[in-house]
Amino acid sequence: MQLLWGHDETVWRWSSRRFEGGLERPTWAVGIIDRRGTLRGGLLGDEINSWSVEVTICSQHAISNDIAKAFFRAVFARYWRMQVSTTKDNTVVKANAPKWGFQFEGTAKGYYGLGRDALRYRMTAAECRWLHPQQKASIHGQETQGASSDRRWSGRKRAKSAEHGEPRSAAGLQSTEPDQSVRQHAAMAADGH
Repeated sequence: MQLLWGHDETVWRWSSRRFEGGLERPTWAVGIIDRRGTLRGGLLGDEINSWSVEVTICSQHAISNDIAKAFFRAVFARYWRMQVSTTKDNTVVKANAPKWGFQFEGTAKGYYGLGRDALRYRMTAAECRWLHPQQKASIHGQETQGASSDRRWSGRKRAKSAEHGEPRSAAGLQSTEPDQSVRQHAAMAADGH
């Protein structure tokens, strides 16, 4: 498995079909593809502010330690804080969030509507076990100076492309050339399938 950058629209549409009620368009989206280039997971980010991002995880057995390490390193190169919200009955996220290093933060009443509370988990760059000590030290140096100046996250604040009116992608952190199955999926998504 590997991360796929620069296909935000395709990853968002693929992930949205797997959630009850769909998903709002995220600030950025990163895919997880297998060796054949087939999309197997999506990691979607909604920027809360220049320091924090809410991440939605859509995956079934696609997140390995290597995927987690690459994803957390990329996200914490841009943000200081990451959070995940889930329903009380989502046993997969409740079990895995602490394994990945997220700390339980509390319950958000009515987060998903009347009577549908969310469990909130958070991780800061300082708490992330997936980061190299040098990366943590670099991030700590920015802690009082403002958000990271890394502008490779072009999806920042749901920026719109003047030509297409679509959010710009998070491409640029890593470039992965998709194989034919991802290209076909992207073409199908563009056609509304």
